[in-house]
Amino acid sequence: MAAMAGAGPVVPLIEAPPAPLIIDALFGTGLARPLPKAVQAALDRLRGHPSTVVAIDIVSGVHADTGEALGRPLPATRTISFAAAKPGQVLGTGGALSGVLEVVDIGIAVASPWHLTARPRLQPLPHDTHKYQRGHVLVVEGGSRGAAALAGLAALRSGAGLVTLAGDGTQLPALALMRRHDEDAFPLLADPRLKAVVIGPGLGDKARGQDWLRRLRGGARPLVIDAGALSLLDGGPIGPPAVLTPHEGEFVRLFGPIGSDRLARGARWAGGYQRPCLALFGHGGQRRRAGRDDRQPDGAGPFTL
Repeated sequence: MAAMAGAGPVVPLIEAPPAPLIIDALFGTGLARPLPKAVQAALDRLRGHPSTVVAIDIVSGVHADTGEALGRPLPATRTISFAAAKPGQVLGTGGALSGVLEVVDIGIAVASPWHLTARPRLQPLPHDTHKYQRGHVLVVEGGSRGAAALAGLAALRSGAGLVTLAGDGTQLPALALMRRHDEDAFPLLADPRLKAVVIGPGLGDKARGQDWLRRLRGGARPLVIDAGALSLLDGGPIGPPAVLTPHEGEFVRLFGPIGSDRLARGARWAGGYQRPCLALFGHGGQRRRAGRDDRQPDGAGPFTL
């Protein structure tokens, strides 16, 4: 078609010279075998040149479900993904190979329990907004207090009007955070102004963690269960809505090897907890949905179930 349009000669792939712009449309999402030797040789010839590489739907040589590299794919500067993001564009090595991911609507409805989480979009607040209208978050602090401090600061940055750390520490990472010892924090669980609870960061005291989880699982307030609190779950229903956030090492330690299909393994595990929201963090690059600017730094966007 290039020759018909007068854009230049058509040459065999193996003879294609490097160019300022390379469009990778060799293979689609169905590829599950290693790249053919001739194709691999052609990609290797193009590697290392100062080119902008745009992959169509998915980088050739990346498994769409697992992110596994089926050879030595040519890393893309940008990937234009049709209809929806593919798991392989975030998981495994696929995230690092996809560059900026742009999802474009082509009129195909996609039904999936998995969603790519985007950076929160905070709306401007009325001038008379009260802190409790923005939400109160409680973070149950463990002995290693740095992790809980980061969680509290993250809650503030995501729009919470008030964040309270529950624990016996003496310092606060920011003036906007409050602190209460456990016996003073338990009554907050009956306060309707408390909107969410984070438990697990830095948590090493098993008995204390179990006491907190027992209280939290008896309520209806949304939970974020992380780090040390994950090892205290018994496999039964959690109760209130929950987001579980194991990193890969925690997942392997608690539930066994993930295998090549992280999403399938995560779905099997999450099913035992009456389908909580399970966040599986990939290596992904920046992501952008067409028409919106929600780019994120590497690793910021998990797939959630």
